[in-house]
Amino acid sequence: MSQTGGNPLNCKNVKNNLTAYIHGELDKNELKTIHQHLAVCEDCLREEIELRKTGRLLDQFQMEALPENFDFQLRQKMKQTRRFKINATGSVRRIIYAVAATLLLTLGLEFIAYQFFTATTQPSKFADYPSNKTVFKSVQYDKNELSWKERYMAKFKTETVSQIFENQI
Repeated sequence: MSQTGGNPLNCKNVKNNLTAYIHGELDKNELKTIHQHLAVCEDCLREEIELRKTGRLLDQFQMEALPENFDFQLRQKMKQTRRFKINATGSVRRIIYAVAATLLLTLGLEFIAYQFFTATTQPSKFADYPSNKTVFKSVQYDKNELSWKERYMAKFKTETVSQIFENQI
């Protein structure tokens, strides 16, 4: 911090006011205080020199004036862009719905056609199936033969579980 003209002035305050200093926007007292600070502070002086160089460089470029109706034209282009985006998403959505509806209709018609063309015989009536008595009369039981449960248990006792699964696969 440097003491100039009785006013304490730090580098941060000077750097914040350098642009106003360069453009002559400060009153005489502030101008004098910053000038005195720049005389003793190399860092702030370098900053002031860089700002002046940048200003001269920018002065070399001529800024083109915008047309009078620039705002109106910009808003119109933005509206057109929004409309295009809305229309594009709407048309894509319609196409997706149309494809989905077509697929559902096709699958439904195929299912109906399959059911129609494969159902050529009449379904059997319950009375056409043999009764329990008929089924059991046709099976000859040998008293010495083991039941399926007894055969399974006998096999399980002689073989390990892994051997049984290997034989089945």
